[in-house]
Amino acid sequence: MINQFIKQALLEDGADKDLTALATVDSKKECSGSFIVKTPGIFSGSEVLIAIYQQINPKVEVNIVKKDGTFVNKGDVVAGIHGRMQDILKGEQVALNMIERLSGVATMTSKYGEEVQGTKCVIEASRDVTPLYKEAELKAIVDGGGKVGRMGLNDHVVITKNHVYVTGTITDAIRLVRRKYPDQVIEVEAYTKDDFLEALEAGVDSIILCEMTNEAMQELIAISHRGTIIKASGNMTIARTRSVAMLGVDAIIVNCLSLQAKGLEMKLRFLKRSFK
Repeated sequence: MINQFIKQALLEDGADKDLTALATVDSKKECSGSFIVKTPGIFSGSEVLIAIYQQINPKVEVNIVKKDGTFVNKGDVVAGIHGRMQDILKGEQVALNMIERLSGVATMTSKYGEEVQGTKCVIEASRDVTPLYKEAELKAIVDGGGKVGRMGLNDHVVITKNHVYVTGTITDAIRLVRRKYPDQVIEVEAYTKDDFLEALEAGVDSIILCEMTNEAMQELIAISHRGTIIKASGNMTIARTRSVAMLGVDAIIVNCLSLQAKGLEMKLRFLKRSFK
């Protein structure tokens, strides 16, 4: 899926006909360059960077210097590149857009992660991601120290408020799921104490406490939940994260995590001595 996304991004940017490079750069000229960090953070996107230039020309060599998940400072080189200059320029902006975006997502995730250090809680991504770019963004969240709850609708069952509207009750929804998929992991969203108790009584694998105050969550967590995984979701800002983690939840689901992120600025610079 990501290769198709890259193909469309290159087409959108007009990489098949770079007017400036075609006019100013000899088609046989080769050079080397570096992708350099302008603002510090967590690097992510090495696989995407390689895939971009594989699509443009497999002869372009991309050398990853910094591993995904590595903290990088201003001036650090994250990757080197060598090949035909026209080919490198074709992918320059798409490559920068993608690795800046993914590194920003990893950096934002790490900021949330800092708030849960010393607790059992982990930061979990929701499925609020850029369509067709999900695989790369969720990988960036993992690079930033987060966890992916589920890649898609076919991973496991999550019973939401909308499913309950259709079936009548949480118990009814669980019964229907178990009838059709007896071995599936079941997760249930709970908005009230009654929701929580109903899901707990049904013996589900995980309960998500949705849009609750810290006080409401603390009351429910104190109830014996027999190994059921408890997660918190809704209005989870960085400022609030630690106080929620300290309640004893197993995970905090941060909605729109990838959409909150600000890109990590980078640049591509050529080495003059490398021109052929």
